[in-house]
Amino acid sequence: MVLIHLLINNKANLSEISEWLLKESLAVSVEIDYDREHYILENAKLFKETVHKLSFISQASDFSRIQTALEDKYEEALKEIYSVPVVYQNWNPDK
Repeated sequence: MVLIHLLINNKANLSEISEWLLKESLAVSVEIDYDREHYILENAKLFKETVHKLSFISQASDFSRIQTALEDKYEEALKEIYSVPVVYQNWNPDK
């Protein structure tokens, strides 16, 4: 299992991406964090932009499929996609 994070600059795409992930059983739940400050250093110049973060837990083996699909459809809006391993999870969807 991995925790996948997407940084995207188009708020309108978030619901569509969330729905696709859930309908394709690529995520059990999706969390959205709106209006995050994102800083990058490029050519010794600091840039700040507002992005939205979408996070979800998925199978590690699905990462490439998810990344390819999102890059194909949301290339202009997708800023970053990365995953971190889930070492432990206490999941109880009935609570």
